[in-house]
Amino acid sequence: MKNSISLYVHWPFCETKCPYCDFNSHVSDNIDSETWKLSFLKELNFMVNNYLPLNFKNGKLISIFFGGGTPSIMHYSIAESIINFCNKKFIFSDNIEITMEANPKSTFKSVLKDFKKVGINRLSLGIQSFNDTELKYLGREHNSYDSLKALNIGFEIFSKNSFDLIYGLPNQKLVDWEKNLDIAFSYQPKHLSLYQLTIEKGTKFYRKYLEKKLLPISSDKESIFYEFTLNKTKKVGLNNYEISNFSLPKEECVHNLVYWNGGNWLGIGPGAHGRVLLNKNTRLVTENRKNPKSWLECVKLFNNGIEEKRVEDNDEYSLEILLMGLRQKKGIKLKKVIKIINSESLKNLIRSKKVEIQNNYLRSTDEGRKVLDSLLTSLTL
Repeated sequence: MKNSISLYVHWPFCETKCPYCDFNSHVSDNIDSETWKLSFLKELNFMVNNYLPLNFKNGKLISIFFGGGTPSIMHYSIAESIINFCNKKFIFSDNIEITMEANPKSTFKSVLKDFKKVGINRLSLGIQSFNDTELKYLGREHNSYDSLKALNIGFEIFSKNSFDLIYGLPNQKLVDWEKNLDIAFSYQPKHLSLYQLTIEKGTKFYRKYLEKKLLPISSDKESIFYEFTLNKTKKVGLNNYEISNFSLPKEECVHNLVYWNGGNWLGIGPGAHGRVLLNKNTRLVTENRKNPKSWLECVKLFNNGIEEKRVEDNDEYSLEILLMGLRQKKGIKLKKVIKIINSESLKNLIRSKKVEIQNNYLRSTDEGRKVLDSLLTSLTL
């Protein structure tokens, strides 16, 4: 739907900061739930009244995503207020997806039941591993018992679930990763997010890497792990619909598809981004202040915490949807990106079987997705 809209809500707090995490997450013992609730509502109201074109106001809200951070540690009344506000301002789609991220340590039955009562209908759990040694290496607070307990509770309360696992750790053996996958498959998941460990700037792991105390796995080993993952998931009927995401048919994450297909969403909370099409050729981009205290102060003074606002032209938009489209198995409509693609590079990449064109869709192959960054560079030179 051209005038459908989604909402991303960023809760910036975690109980601890993981050494591999480059998300906008902070540890704090002083969180005033009422202040945060009112600030979220104030910014959301501002966004709806000032940055949402008129044609969206009769459109449908298709997804809400509470991300972080660890939003499952916030008080459920915050989610309730935001969902109720949206219900008054938008028409909810019949199958609206309302996701909340959670970590095993904050996955209590009573807490999840409260969130379900106020409208959360999909749970995304940050499991990361079922191996205690790996969890300790990743700096996680939970252990394998907590992982299994959280999944049992999550699957009992929610009919729609997803959980994350990380692979490609230094010294990790393929047999260890296979054990993680086998445990995951025993839950017959409808959706999984399987991420290769990446060393991101600004993280503790990156500092260790600079100090030569951490050696990432080789690109050859990355490729072996990736191919193994594709084969294992395929055998249990999980479709690799995006480079790191796997699902049963019709169980894809609606909210993530909005991002990957160049859709429209409002972003509220510290560090949240938003994208809304103003017309056929331009898109409004908003980026919020990352620091929670600074964001709160700005919302108090100006009703929003926006740090940067700009209008994206058609070429910028095309470049973004090309990148997102190449991450997906189905690809992207060629006509949407053809004007920014180098035709000779495209021919070469087709010959080398890194990309292909099927039914007027440009898509990366399994081989192409292994070198996604260089693929994008080659196509747009």
